[in-house]
Amino acid sequence: KLGKDKFMLPFYYEQKGIYQGLTVNITKELEQIIGVPFVFIKNGEYDMEGIAIENSEGKSKINYTKPYYEMKLSVANRKSDGFIQNISDLDKAKILVLKGDYSYTYLKNILKNSQIIEVESYEEGLEKLLSQDGEYLVGYFNILTGVISNNFLDDKIKVAGILNDSFGVSFGISKEQKELSNLIETILESFTVDKTVIDNNLLKNSIVAQNYKLILKISIPVVIFIFILIILIVKSEKNRKKAEELSFSLIEVLEMANQLNDEDTGDHVKRLGMYSTLLSEKANVPTESRENIKRFSSLHDIGKVAIPSEILKKPSKLTEDEFNKVKEHVNIGYDLVKKLKLGKVAENIVRYHHEKWDGSGYPLGLKGENIPLEARIVAVVDVYDALRQKKFHRGALSHLEALTMIENEKGKSFDPELVDIFVANNKEFEKIYEENKESLDLATEFYSAIKNNK
Repeated sequence: KLGKDKFMLPFYYEQKGIYQGLTVNITKELEQIIGVPFVFIKNGEYDMEGIAIENSEGKSKINYTKPYYEMKLSVANRKSDGFIQNISDLDKAKILVLKGDYSYTYLKNILKNSQIIEVESYEEGLEKLLSQDGEYLVGYFNILTGVISNNFLDDKIKVAGILNDSFGVSFGISKEQKELSNLIETILESFTVDKTVIDNNLLKNSIVAQNYKLILKISIPVVIFIFILIILIVKSEKNRKKAEELSFSLIEVLEMANQLNDEDTGDHVKRLGMYSTLLSEKANVPTESRENIKRFSSLHDIGKVAIPSEILKKPSKLTEDEFNKVKEHVNIGYDLVKKLKLGKVAENIVRYHHEKWDGSGYPLGLKGENIPLEARIVAVVDVYDALRQKKFHRGALSHLEALTMIENEKGKSFDPELVDIFVANNKEFEKIYEENKESLDLATEFYSAIKNNK
């Protein structure tokens, strides 16, 4: 038996009547070993439940295998509502949970003053959230994010928090099927399926349905723009400066496309160019290098396009494995700008802006002046701007709080001389932030860039 939802990632998804996913793959291996065919159903009588969580109430009727996956409970709500820090924030709330899931009993035992409502599927839970028939939908992180994405509700519903307790996912086999239970339990004991625990690689291609309207809205103008750009560059052979400006316009559009999925970006890209220019001027960087730093600073995190959004937007602390995946963005971005032949300044900014003065950064652990100057400059201003913005896991810091943190990292994360320059001119950096902190409509900016360069 599988769930009633069409998508329950990474466990299964249905496409054209065919099931795929982790639970389906393991079941197919079992089928080959024992020579007995398995039929996947959503309703009716069943011998084995594919996604079961061991609990005391179920043990009277079900035998649970050892877990083959592990996940945490998470909480979804409407985009307009706040984030939650812990389970006590759900007290006295109207909570939606999947019918028959252990989360119902779990929450019932902890939240004595809350109204807990069972729904037949996660999709029904999302509908009730949107119609305000519930305040929160409690489910499992990977499943929730997949259901939200595949129903194209990312702009209306978000994962608002992740609870601390983890739950192992097992196969649940009816006690009436004793021989089948013993056989499958014995086989799974020899499997190394526990290595699939919290493996985000399973989610890299998990969005199996696509919002074709959105794809067309973005991709067609990009193709048109690139085509127009090529024509204009060819016509501008005698005007190298114009050709160069058009090329940089394309880079800006690429950066905007990279940021379209980041709801708290605001004017970060614009401010970064302004900060970098100011710090470069105060540090007496030559004019040509200063202009290149300004142009390419916006591309510093371009490699994040390849990092799963559930990691980038995770509202709690990243695991070591998740953080290692995030760190890959510098090399991914470096490969991209290198293929575009944007030059050393762009390559250095993208690859080395997370290196630290004391050698504790990544990807190469460069130390001191071995870190290119342009990367050291972007590192300081990028961190300052990030501290000023509200993030998924914390609130925004004031200018003085951010300034103090920058000073504390002098000689550790940052070039001491650049920190001194930043501190001496800190009011000018504060002014840049305050005068440019309104959020950008990046889609509008994207089309504006196309229109203005026709």
